[in-house]
Amino acid sequence: KTAAGPTRKAQATQAKEAPPAALLDIDDEEESLAAEMEALAVQEAAEATGLSIAQLQERAERDMRMRIWGAMDPDNVVEFHALGALGLSSGSGAALQGAYLRRQPTRLLGVWGAFGIEGFVGQTPADWQERTYFAAMDNPFKQSTRDNPELKERVRVVTSSSYGLRAIGRLGLDLGDGTLRVLGQTGIGYASHRSVLKHEQYTVDSDGFAVDGSGVAIQDSISFAWAGPEVSVAAGLAYRLVGTSWRLVAKSQWQQTFLGDVQSFVTGAGTQSTLGLTLGVSGTF
Repeated sequence: KTAAGPTRKAQATQAKEAPPAALLDIDDEEESLAAEMEALAVQEAAEATGLSIAQLQERAERDMRMRIWGAMDPDNVVEFHALGALGLSSGSGAALQGAYLRRQPTRLLGVWGAFGIEGFVGQTPADWQERTYFAAMDNPFKQSTRDNPELKERVRVVTSSSYGLRAIGRLGLDLGDGTLRVLGQTGIGYASHRSVLKHEQYTVDSDGFAVDGSGVAIQDSISFAWAGPEVSVAAGLAYRLVGTSWRLVAKSQWQQTFLGDVQSFVTGAGTQSTLGLTLGVSGTF
């Protein structure tokens, strides 16, 4: 042992820890051979399929994503929306909607399928099927109406509340990295529109049209549930909030209730149809 260099024991330890040069050469040769075989396999696959190496790599990456996609488990989705609707065959309205869906990837990469239930409560008014806003009475009740050609009688529909439940099916397509999702939805269910028929006397102008604000209440019917089957269709977008399992959702929604006949003062068939926009949030659990 001298001060000028390491001890014999230290030299022996270093010699023991260092791998032999021959083993390093063998490892390098094996790695090189493996790389050559892999490159040859890729080349043969390209020649056999007629695809370029870049296309083969893209296919392999897609297959890997598809295996990951197919291994994903179903999850639960809860949504809450506010609906503002423009009346088509009836008056405009608004409602709150809530939905629960069971969602799972399909066989197509980026495409989701889901089914569940959706309920709503609010005011989406019902109206007469044949006429907008009121049904004119051919045989008025009041003698004053019959004596005066400028007076008519009508029955209006006033809806106080609406509620319903529908079964829904949905498809979603993830765009890019999945931050933005396109949604399509159909539904079928049952809806009820709590209504009253208002019997009124009103004034007509020289052209035979009702003078605005001239209606005078005569009698109201008993409040009744005007209910029937309902169908709906919706389409929209969902944007994922970064770092969360929540999305902002906007949809355009059409829905229609098929209402039956009602008899009170007059006999008539009802209808209810709106086209609106829903805004809300969707959470995955």
